[in-house]
Amino acid sequence: MSISEEKRFHIVFSNKKTKEIKVLTARKLTFSEVASHAYEQCRKLIDKTGEGWEIVSIYDVSFDFETRRTLY
Repeated sequence: MSISEEKRFHIVFSNKKTKEIKVLTARKLTFSEVASHAYEQCRKLIDKTGEGWEIVSIYDVSFDFETRRTLY
Protein backbone atom coordinates (compact mmCIF):
# COMPACT_ATOMS: atom_id res chain seq x y z
CA MET A 1 0.00 0.00 0.00
CA SER A 2 1.42 3.39 -0.93
CA ILE A 3 1.45 6.26 1.55
CA SER A 4 -0.95 8.29 -0.58
CA GLU A 5 -3.57 5.53 -0.80
CA GLU A 6 -6.83 6.20 1.01
CA LYS A 7 -7.91 3.86 3.78
CA ARG A 8 -11.45 2.84 4.67
CA PHE A 9 -12.60 3.72 8.16
CA HIS A 10 -15.81 2.98 10.04
CA ILE A 11 -17.11 5.72 12.31
CA VAL A 12 -19.63 4.68 14.97
CA PHE A 13 -22.03 7.23 16.46
CA SER A 14 -24.27 6.62 19.46
CA ASN A 15 -27.32 8.34 20.89
CA LYS A 16 -27.60 7.38 24.57
CA LYS A 17 -31.15 8.74 24.89
CA THR A 18 -32.68 6.77 22.01
CA LYS A 19 -30.15 3.88 22.13
CA GLU A 20 -29.53 4.32 18.38
CA ILE A 21 -26.24 3.44 16.71
CA LYS A 22 -25.18 4.72 13.29
CA VAL A 23 -22.15 3.52 11.34
CA LEU A 24 -20.57 5.59 8.58
CA THR A 25 -17.86 4.42 6.19
CA ALA A 26 -15.34 7.03 5.07
CA ARG A 27 -12.26 6.95 2.84
CA LYS A 28 -9.45 9.17 4.10
CA LEU A 29 -5.66 9.25 3.97
CA THR A 30 -5.01 9.63 7.70
CA PHE A 31 -6.66 9.06 11.04
CA SER A 32 -6.53 12.81 11.64
CA GLU A 33 -8.60 13.44 8.50
CA VAL A 34 -11.20 10.85 9.44
CA ALA A 35 -11.43 12.19 13.01
CA SER A 36 -12.13 15.68 11.65
CA HIS A 37 -14.71 14.23 9.25
CA ALA A 38 -16.35 12.30 12.11
CA TYR A 39 -16.67 15.48 14.18
CA GLU A 40 -18.36 17.28 11.25
CA GLN A 41 -20.76 14.37 10.68
CA CYS A 42 -21.61 14.21 14.38
CA ARG A 43 -22.44 17.94 14.32
CA LYS A 44 -24.71 17.35 11.30
CA LEU A 45 -26.50 14.48 13.08
CA ILE A 46 -27.11 16.68 16.11
CA ASP A 47 -28.41 19.54 13.93
CA LYS A 48 -30.62 17.22 11.84
CA THR A 49 -32.18 15.23 14.69
CA GLY A 50 -32.04 17.66 17.60
CA GLU A 51 -30.67 14.78 19.70
CA GLY A 52 -27.36 14.30 21.48
CA TRP A 53 -24.97 12.16 19.43
CA GLU A 54 -21.40 11.22 20.21
CA ILE A 55 -18.56 9.50 18.40
CA VAL A 56 -17.90 6.19 20.12
CA SER A 57 -15.45 4.51 17.74
CA ILE A 58 -13.31 5.09 14.68
CA TYR A 59 -11.45 2.16 13.23
CA ASP A 60 -9.52 1.21 10.13
CA VAL A 61 -11.53 -1.43 8.25
CA SER A 62 -8.40 -2.95 6.70
CA PHE A 63 -6.78 -3.53 10.10
CA ASP A 64 -6.26 -7.27 10.60
CA PHE A 65 -7.02 -8.69 14.05
CA GLU A 66 -5.22 -11.80 15.25
CA THR A 67 -8.17 -13.83 16.52
CA ARG A 68 -6.43 -17.17 17.03
CA ARG A 69 -4.52 -16.00 20.10
CA THR A 70 -5.69 -14.08 23.14
CA LEU A 71 -3.75 -11.26 24.79
CA TYR A 72 -3.49 -13.02 28.14
